[in-house]
Amino acid sequence: AILYGCESWGSCPLNSIEILQRKALKIVLDISKRTPNEIVYVESGCHPLKPSIYKRQMKFFQKIREDCREHPDSSVSAIYKAAFECNTQFVRHYTKLESKFDTPSECYNYYVQEHEESLHSKIQQKFNDDPDSALGTYYRVNPDLQTPVFNNSIACHELDRKTITRYRTGCHMLKIQAGRLSGVGRDARLCSCQQDIQTLAHVLFDCPVTANIRVVQGLHETNLQQFFQGDDLTRTATILKAVAKQLNI
Repeated sequence: AILYGCESWGSCPLNSIEILQRKALKIVLDISKRTPNEIVYVESGCHPLKPSIYKRQMKFFQKIREDCREHPDSSVSAIYKAAFECNTQFVRHYTKLESKFDTPSECYNYYVQEHEESLHSKIQQKFNDDPDSALGTYYRVNPDLQTPVFNNSIACHELDRKTITRYRTGCHMLKIQAGRLSGVGRDARLCSCQQDIQTLAHVLFDCPVTANIRVVQGLHETNLQQFFQGDDLTRTATILKAVAKQLNI
């Protein structure tokens, strides 16, 4: 609905409508509004609106050109002829799309690929710079940057889906994240065990406070990717809830 009439928007800035879409995606996923945009797109499996808008604009422009060729004496044809003669910015946007791509689908695929390459590059770079950053941790959870299948699976209870998604995306209150939001230095974000910074990997695999949970749940995974790739989604959510309760967060 928000793209109604986008064929006639020309080269107008799209930032406001992209922000609106991301807000909606965060509400649907039930995650924090501070969640990095890159994580939102991967988790939801959605792309920015720009590829869809440009695809529709190109298709619209080709249809107008065809109508003008078939009906050269029509009022629409006269308007477009005048616009071409003036070489307005509005027309230049459409002619640029037409000169760059052969089909609307090619246009769409180009901008989708451009976005995905930029997204992957940024997440990879953040991981290289700091594996415990928000994007670095997400890369450890989902190094293939694949959209989780449980988002569309009736086998996953919605409450479990919310729990898993929040921890996958960093929308939890472990001290690594709580300190990030409150401006506390990383070295001061110690776990209650006082042995290490309270990261997701620490509380799941190393923290002595949560050792009983690992025993009871038979937690044999040793890294975040293995843990979140498990097929037993109820077990995954149960462990995360138990850890939160044990640590009083």
